[in-house]
Amino acid sequence: MYFYPYHPGFYPGYSYPYGPMGENPSQIIACTDPIVQHGMKELKARVPIRHVLREVAAAAYLAGMGYAPTEAIAAVEKWEEMGYFPPARR
Repeated sequence: MYFYPYHPGFYPGYSYPYGPMGENPSQIIACTDPIVQHGMKELKARVPIRHVLREVAAAAYLAGMGYAPTEAIAAVEKWEEMGYFPPARR
């Protein structure tokens, strides 16, 4: 058998990120709430809906990959500053 040290089963305590998370719906809602609140704040600032949805979707994806919600929001805002998002149009 070929030895591959990066296989998830090689490290004790590692949980494969694409499997069932075992979290209940209230934990998931609580985790995404800061991201939703950020999106609502942007909407109140009259940022176009399509732009806000892109930001919220990207931040939620990062949160699902293990980022803390505040870190996910900060990363997406940094991407916006760097020009990775299409220009916001009204």
